[in-house]
Parts: sequence; structure tokens; C-alpha cells
Amino acid sequence: GDIALGAGLLLIGNVLAADGQRLGGATVTLSELGAQPPEGGGPEPRTATTAPDGEYRFDHLAPRQFTVEVEMEGFAPRAATLALVFGAATGNTRQDFRLLPAGEAIAGQVRDHEDRPVPGLSLRLSQQDRNAHDYFDAQAISDAQGRFRFDAIAAGLYQLEATGGSWFLPKALTV
Repeated sequence: GDIALGAGLLLIGNVLAADGQRLGGATVTLSELGAQPPEGGGPEPRTATTAPDGEYRFDHLAPRQFTVEVEMEGFAPRAATLALVFGAATGNTRQDFRLLPAGEAIAGQVRDHEDRPVPGLSLRLSQQDRNAHDYFDAQAISDAQGRFRFDAIAAGLYQLEATGGSWFLPKALTV
């Protein structure tokens, strides 16, 4: 017998600069949350490039949780986690992003309680937008001298977490 496929769900949105200018040419990546990486048999992330009016779209989506990441030269990247479900009034989910200029960096050195450098420590820098559902999230590992660096950061308030071995340190930072 024949199998009739449904249209699936649609994710649409706009990518804008902080001043509201529509950003064409931004790269938008859609990944299934919690899925195996592609090399482990998981689905490949889907990518789209925003149109000149800043719009992107992903269609024929299954009801799942996804991470949407946006990157554009000169701007700090942003991401959002979404749950797409059947039953929405239009069948569409909308996620807009406002990107901030990326002219800053955060760098430093991790030292232990005896003032020795801590190499190989996992660091996570994050920022949640209180007025939206998107966020900034970056990872780094301290080098042999305990140094780390996060580039392409927008001005704002961030949370820096250091984890690894017996270490854990959340620290608020303002850029």
C-alpha cells in the first residue's frame, strides 16, 4: 500500500542586528537535541543561510527538541533550544535572533589555591538573554600554562564555569 507523508512542522525566524537591521547571509544550524553525533549514526545538522531580508526556514521537521545556532561574521553567536510539537495553531514555530557586535574577548589564567597554573580544565562561558529564549554558550580548555581565551564576545554579563577533576567554579563576569 501507499504511505502518505505529512508536511511536518515548520521553523521560521529572522536574524537581526541589535538596531533592528535585517541580516542576510547569517548561517543558521539546526541540530536535534540529545541526538548521537553524525559519526555515531545520528542525524546530520541542517543548515540554512538567511535571505537578504534576514529570514530563515526549516521545513518538514518531526516533533522533537532542537538547538538552533546562528553565526555571522562580526557578531557574537546566539543559540536557542526549542521543542517543536504538533497541535500549534499554524503548525509553525518562530524563533527570531538579535545579534550583538562581537568586538570583545575574555582571556585569563586558571590558578589553583597554591597559585599554580591548572592545565586541561574545561571552561564554559554562557549568557542568557532575560528578555528572549536565546543564549550564548562557548567552551574552552585551559592550555599547559592554565591560559584560556574566548573570542568574538559581545559586551554584557556572562557566567564562567570551570569544571574538571575536583574543580568547579561559577563566576559572574562583565565584559
